Amino acid sequence: MLPFLPLLVAVATSAVMAVPYQEYILAPASRIVRPVSVFRQDGPSTSPEALLAHNVGSGQSLVLEAFNASVTYDFGKNVGGWVNFNVSSASGNVSFTFSESSLWVSSWACDSISQTSRDAPLVFNVSDLGHFAAPADKERGAFRYLTIVDLGTGIATIDDLWFDFTPM
Repeated sequence: MLPFLPLLVAVATSAVMAVPYQEYILAPASRIVRPVSVFRQDGPSTSPEALLAHNVGSGQSLVLEAFNASVTYDFGKNVGGWVNFNVSSASGNVSFTFSESSLWVSSWACDSISQTSRDAPLVFNVSDLGHFAAPADKERGAFRYLTIVDLGTGIATIDDLWFDFTPM
């Protein structure tokens, strides 16, 4: 039993030392990251809370009821990765904009490192129902706020929204 004593002491010491610093570990608990709150809602929509992390599996859906209706979600901390969402009804396009700061939340453009220009939104042509995911070249890094905008001619119903967390 004596040979295991140094190993036991090392494990116990590392566990005790990690406790005071837990508050500084900002990595999500999972690589699947969902929004934690609704930041803003513009235009007619119902059930924006349906896409929040604590409502997964509730059977509810976000319904954007008109062209340019939008909902901005707060992920609670900076995240990054590929946007994924499930659509049960839509006609036309659904766009996503991203921002690290609440000061730059917009339904028409993403924040950028330039003072004179903004990044274009990520637009999906929703011609079929089901799962949509951003392609590999559209990975988004460092954002806290995500805005979903209905750019179609009818109602857009989104059942789920998440990111595959991939910090760079």
